[in-house]
Amino acid sequence: MIRTYRKFGLIGMGLALTAACSSGGSDSDVTRNSLNLGTTSTEEARNGLPFASEGGLEGAFEEVLDQVDDLEVGESAVVTLSLLRVIAPEGGSAPAVQVTDETVTLTRTGPEEFDFTLAVTYAGEEVEVDIAQVVEDESTESIDLSELPFFPIPADARAKENVALVQFFEFTDEEELVGFGHVIAGLETNPDDLVALGATPDGGSVFYQGDFLGAATRLDSNDEPILADGQPVQVFGDVSIEASFSDMSLGGELEIGTYDGASFGVEFDDVDIVGNGFETSNTGVSCGEAVTSCSGTAQVGGAFFGVDAAEVAGLAEFDLSGFDDEGNGERLVGGGGFVAEQEVE
Repeated sequence: MIRTYRKFGLIGMGLALTAACSSGGSDSDVTRNSLNLGTTSTEEARNGLPFASEGGLEGAFEEVLDQVDDLEVGESAVVTLSLLRVIAPEGGSAPAVQVTDETVTLTRTGPEEFDFTLAVTYAGEEVEVDIAQVVEDESTESIDLSELPFFPIPADARAKENVALVQFFEFTDEEELVGFGHVIAGLETNPDDLVALGATPDGGSVFYQGDFLGAATRLDSNDEPILADGQPVQVFGDVSIEASFSDMSLGGELEIGTYDGASFGVEFDDVDIVGNGFETSNTGVSCGEAVTSCSGTAQVGGAFFGVDAAEVAGLAEFDLSGFDDEGNGERLVGGGGFVAEQEVE
């Protein structure tokens, strides 16, 4: 049974709580693959948040407050966020990696300022929080989500001006780490802005640099878990992406490794940008000099965020192997997310 923690820090939910107050739902016309976080609509971002403006998240928060005030009793505002989860294996040698759409919903329940219900969905489970009760109890730093069986703990975040990657831990009652969740939340770039960038003299050629954060199960050459029960460990690395908005394509590399194990590079090239999002499973794999055999598969996707595509962020899932002739090395199976910002010359 997954532990049901009693408290969840509002700092970790800052983006989600802000998002919940935005305009309800999204009717974008994008046909979304599993890791494409973007939209082709120029009217409304798919995640339900406003498109990026000069005010960044701070400006969006003011816009959100105005929209909250306009909600009638019974009306709701909904944000859809993509959740990538890495769950420890049960009776197998590899973990499960899942990508699902989860929701944050804010519903006005009465005419007063704090008459709202916040509903948070994680891994298909939902719990509701009475905002008025939170305010009355002066519980401004945490809210009670004890009913949520798959309870996320905010462990780390990679935050930029318009987008953030948040990672969650999942534990059993016996303090055993059994899973990680990764969510990207932010203010998407309006697809029209990318077209405008492509018409600039430099063709909208932009280079991004940032961080990758994820989780994976470590396996040996016999596909046996290196750690007890295949518990997932954190993986980390850098991300570099170069985008050309004149021909609406991008390429780049994710570096993925553990603290004391193998490291890998996942390369991708000629990936189409459709609207403000992208996705590809056409990737190459490289690894360090210590191994003689390197292989694997990966799927990478994401979207552009901020004014003039100031940032790019996304999710990736992977199955990567690197071994020498004596079987030394490891296989990493898992997933995670990345955030990067434009490099200014």
